[in-house]
Amino acid sequence: MIRKRIYLIFIVACLLIFIAAVAAGCAGKGTSDGTGGGQVTLIFEKDARGEGYAVAGFEKSASVRGGQKVVIPDTYNGLAVTSVKSGAFENSDKIVSVKAGNNLKNIGDKAFAGCTALTEVEIGNNVTEVGEYVFSGCSALEKVVFPKNLRILTRGMFSGCSSLKEVAVPDSVKEIRGSVFYNCSSLKSVSFGDSVTLAGLSAFYGCAGIENVYY
Repeated sequence: MIRKRIYLIFIVACLLIFIAAVAAGCAGKGTSDGTGGGQVTLIFEKDARGEGYAVAGFEKSASVRGGQKVVIPDTYNGLAVTSVKSGAFENSDKIVSVKAGNNLKNIGDKAFAGCTALTEVEIGNNVTEVGEYVFSGCSALEKVVFPKNLRILTRGMFSGCSSLKEVAVPDSVKEIRGSVFYNCSSLKSVSFGDSVTLAGLSAFYGCAGIENVYY
């Protein structure tokens, strides 16, 4: 009887180790380049098919001071990093810039919403889809480099970005949805490509300072 119990305990222990190993393969942590305030440690999760990784968030540290940069890598553990999950960095007040990797294709809703220290964003050229309100409330945002293949400026994408002064919408964009630049009170210049066919309701509501619009 004692031997059987020991044997069962051994089997259970092996199963637990196996489960932990599988979980470690599906989620992980990696370091993104950061300056001023130290490094940002990104948290990754495997996608549903197990063919790539999504950025699920980052480790927050109360000891970190100053601004931080987020650099999303092209790969993690040998697989492409293809997406940023909804709300991954929402309301993070120490992030000052974001640079997306070349394999990134999708950024979820409110991924960077409320990042009040964020001043600069560079989105990789392979990003074709961006969630709603993805940069809303980023009141310090001044510079955005759009991907060349982006098709839609989604609802509320830059709403409340009160420091944004100039926007150059790439030719690939065909649709601008509602409240995209809602209350961007410092916005002065906007340029569009020839492909834009639809602008949503209140896309530029509260943008009283616009002086130049180029088509």
